[in-house]
Amino acid sequence: MTDILGDIWPEWKIVKEIGKGSFGVVYEAVRSDHLVESHAAIKVISIPQNESEINSLRSEGLTRAATRTYLQGIVNDFISEIQFMESLKGVQNIVSVEDYKVIEKKNEIGWNIYIRMELLTPFNSYIRNKTLSEKEVIKLGIDICTALELCAKCHIIHRDIKPENIYVNQFGDFKLGDFGIARKLENVSFPLSQKGTYNYMAPEVARGGEYDATADIYSLGLVLYRFMNKNSLPFCNMERQPLSSKERKAAIRRRMGGEPLPAPCDASPSMASLILCACAYDANRRFISATAMKKALISIADNSDNKIQAKQTQKQAKPLNKKKKSKLPIVLMSVLAIIFMAVAGAFFALKLLNYKSNAPTEPEIVEETVEDIIDSGSAEEENEDNGIEELAEQRKEKNLKDAAKSAEAGEYISAMTIIENAMNTDGENEEYRQAYEAYRDGYKKKIISEADTLANYGDYTSAILAVNKATAVLGEDEDITRKIEEYTRMQQESAVVPSPVEESHESSFEQYEAAPFYGIWCTASKDYAEAESSAHYISRQGYNAQVFVTTDWSNLNSEKWYVVSAGVYLTEEEANAALPGVQSIYADAYVKYSGRWQG
Repeated sequence: MTDILGDIWPEWKIVKEIGKGSFGVVYEAVRSDHLVESHAAIKVISIPQNESEINSLRSEGLTRAATRTYLQGIVNDFISEIQFMESLKGVQNIVSVEDYKVIEKKNEIGWNIYIRMELLTPFNSYIRNKTLSEKEVIKLGIDICTALELCAKCHIIHRDIKPENIYVNQFGDFKLGDFGIARKLENVSFPLSQKGTYNYMAPEVARGGEYDATADIYSLGLVLYRFMNKNSLPFCNMERQPLSSKERKAAIRRRMGGEPLPAPCDASPSMASLILCACAYDANRRFISATAMKKALISIADNSDNKIQAKQTQKQAKPLNKKKKSKLPIVLMSVLAIIFMAVAGAFFALKLLNYKSNAPTEPEIVEETVEDIIDSGSAEEENEDNGIEELAEQRKEKNLKDAAKSAEAGEYISAMTIIENAMNTDGENEEYRQAYEAYRDGYKKKIISEADTLANYGDYTSAILAVNKATAVLGEDEDITRKIEEYTRMQQESAVVPSPVEESHESSFEQYEAAPFYGIWCTASKDYAEAESSAHYISRQGYNAQVFVTTDWSNLNSEKWYVVSAGVYLTEEEANAALPGVQSIYADAYVKYSGRWQG
């Protein structure tokens, strides 16, 4: 287990496995430096998880290149998460990423992503065999609201607020992590994909409609609801745990259908009102921002502390009243206090009753908070904004520099990916836009130049395939479309005579039928034109490439495939001697012992 990191971070040693998710494993690691031990959490993500995932994609008709492009997109999603979290390193209520590395696997499609983070306690482990008090739940809400304030400043919607994505440090501070499915606010002008966890998902997200950052407010509200409702979500039977799958689905359907939520049973009237506001079915009736919700939570916490302090003061003052004094001031204050508490209780009771009988109504505490937000402009907020702007500027300069370096090396797709990730994190600006357009044009010119070269050699099929593949990156493009039409016309005019393989598969195998031979298998396709194009490419590299037909290519089925071999050899030694050169063209090429080929 200690060898997992290898040459990645040799100074860190794995201690134990502490968690496992759908994409990777999290380990606790330790580093010793002059008798001082440092601890960290290291997440190792493998994309894909195993060879069967690649086989599954290939069986769906994806070529090797398309499979790699698809998986590269998943890698880019993770890199976006890591870069965003690394940019917020040291922020109190967001999990701190210390370092990361992305390593592409050799001789196979895949990547390993290593992320080193601060070592924290998962929230679910923290609350095991523990009941949270309202004060602790309020702190949880305040801390996660603080994290969401940072998300708002960076125009990020987290989209997966749930206990599994919350962590606790040694000082009892709650932190938000796992931004893997977060998306930019600017991208919400059209429906986004339904990602997240249904148990905590806002109705508008589940419906696949438009939504904004109030979806995170809703999810956080449900988290607070659960811990103020005997660890149960709305419409779940608190007396019967665990619930069946059918009962859980029924509870979710009631919530998604807009049925008013009952007040959480252990919450005070003011806390219940706040939670129900956050969980309003109509997004317009929720808190308008994380800041508004945070201020409301702080207000409840302050009122609660004041009541406790008042009670303690009264208890301490009681033994000192030994001398007879006029009781009028005490009686008057008591009467006023009783009246105040009665009015306050009636106010929240009426609000709660109104919420149950009608559509959720935002309590006055929200209205006051909104006014506070509109009028706020403190120096503290300005300083925080300035710090974030300076950080964003530094990040922008680094992104532009890294992208330019990739473009200089001719790696335009890498440069475009860096800029795309940057715009997902920082928002689109003129410098990013100009850089992206420049690299897009560079990539297009490179592809067209390569395709023109193929066409000049008379290989129109390869030229068409080359520009067709560019559409996966560029989308619909007039220049690409025009080139496809041009190569197609040239191919038709040239009237290329079909190869013997296409005319009669049997004729190509006659010389090999007498005895078995060794072939170097490179690739296979269900489409003859694509296989022939690959053979043309291999032939230009100096090999005797041929296209054969076989039902032995795929273990998944016995369908007929067009297989491209870089050559055929009488002995295994000859084939193995030629194999390294072929692998420089096709990394997955291998020697195949073949008897009579099937036509």
